[in-house]
Amino acid sequence: MIRDDKSNPSTGIRCVFSYNGSATAAPLLHVEIATGQPAEPAAAPKATILWVSEACDDTKDGARDDQAWIDFLTEQGYNVDYRMGPAFGNGFWRTLDAAKIEALNAADLVIVSRNMNSGEYNNGNERDQWNSVKTPLILMSPHVARSSHWKWYNSTSIPNGGRLMQPVNAKHAAFTGVTVDEKGQIAAIADARQFQILGVQTVGNGTVIAKDAANGNAWIALWPAGVEFYAGAGQSASGPRVFFGAGTQEVAATATAPAVGRGELNLTDSGKAVFLNVLDLLLQQ
Repeated sequence: MIRDDKSNPSTGIRCVFSYNGSATAAPLLHVEIATGQPAEPAAAPKATILWVSEACDDTKDGARDDQAWIDFLTEQGYNVDYRMGPAFGNGFWRTLDAAKIEALNAADLVIVSRNMNSGEYNNGNERDQWNSVKTPLILMSPHVARSSHWKWYNSTSIPNGGRLMQPVNAKHAAFTGVTVDEKGQIAAIADARQFQILGVQTVGNGTVIAKDAANGNAWIALWPAGVEFYAGAGQSASGPRVFFGAGTQEVAATATAPAVGRGELNLTDSGKAVFLNVLDLLLQQ
């Protein structure tokens, strides 16, 4: 772009005038070279999600079994904080200290993966520590939620879930924009790999949002902050809590089938839409 006046707001290349005199007598021109428009700034991440996982590699492929969840959430624009422990199957969050609790409370959302070894998160006062986290938290492992562990529901039953989800109230925000069939059900699970839900149909002082269409067991449940999970639990959470059954049960390889990893992503597009809606609901609290 050539301008004969710095204050001239014109853009592009403009012919000033022709000149045939000596170089020393030529009028001075202000020359400015434009290489293109400035790039648009990158969009800020929607929120920071702290992903809690044992980072198990039960398929022995050299990758964390739940990595696809991280990729999925990152594609949605979230900043996912996945911290590795010293080795696969030895999670960073197994033992909490003041710095780790501070990090949990600083996140916008905590998601506890199905890629877990539940016994490693229920030692000493760990139940109290996890339930005292103020950040909204989604838990995908019923093994951790049961009455013998974090005391979210009054049972130790952890049955397999089916592939069809039944909303308790189809108008709930968790199901916004989600396609249901003629029975009002959602095909939420992508295939026949095993996964677990809660072995109860009610969740004490919490609210069941979705059930297994086949047996009525709780699939998605919500507990508000500061309310005892169920009568006699002796436990409440310092922030809102959601159980969302998702992520595969690990299965060893056989002569005819490959291994299934612990906590692999197993949701259909409709199931993913429900998950993202629930995630957004918690981020708004």
